Amino acid sequence: HPDKIPSQGMIEMWVEVIPRDKARDTPLMKISPPEPEQFEMRVIIWEVKKAPLDEKKAVDLYLKVGYDPDGWQGEGVVKETDTHYGSEDGNGIFNYRLKFPIIVPCKFPRIRFDLFDFSSFGSDEALGSASVNLRKVYRKLQTEGQLELPARWIAFNHPNFPNESRGELLVTFQFVSMAEAEKNPVGEAQEDPNENPVLEKPEVGRGVGDFLKGTILDISLFPWWFKYLKYVAVLGTLGSILVALFIYPGFAVK
Repeated sequence: HPDKIPSQGMIEMWVEVIPRDKARDTPLMKISPPEPEQFEMRVIIWEVKKAPLDEKKAVDLYLKVGYDPDGWQGEGVVKETDTHYGSEDGNGIFNYRLKFPIIVPCKFPRIRFDLFDFSSFGSDEALGSASVNLRKVYRKLQTEGQLELPARWIAFNHPNFPNESRGELLVTFQFVSMAEAEKNPVGEAQEDPNENPVLEKPEVGRGVGDFLKGTILDISLFPWWFKYLKYVAVLGTLGSILVALFIYPGFAVK
């Protein structure tokens, strides 16, 4: 550009110069777009950090991952992770694999991540979202035939909180041909075949106590002895059975 000092882009081209008399007898080379190829995209959701609590004691985190090559207007594919319950610091562990069949090239190579706070008694609250443009990745994939992007952090945002951090997601992308995917399949989540990589099912945020955090039944709000109440209940039940057998010795036989 005459009014710009730095470069305004670059074009790579091939020029063939031949004599005019030979040009009449030389057929033009047919140039056509590359043939569509089928691949499998494997998305590994590792963890979320710094999700907003929004004045809550705890949040129950899960993600929806959507892929629609037609620009969110067609029949896109949306999948969900499991839920990390009772996060008091906005962090959640998932180790969750999702698989998407893709065709390269496509019109709208983008994938979307939506972070939610699960609710048992109403609508789930959207905490943030992030979209990743895969156009450059797809170009490289067509050349190499297989590709893995190293784990990266992706920031969430929310239109109602334009200047506020809404958390971050650690994710890995893997791309293999459909033939390779059928030859060496992997399972979703932590299902078999669980390999490349092996994903360990989290224990943190998956218990009943985690599910009850932030509610009126939150065990952490009760006195210390309440945690042992279930053991007392079990011993009491066993004691009642023994007393009944002592008083009515023939009851078990009957």
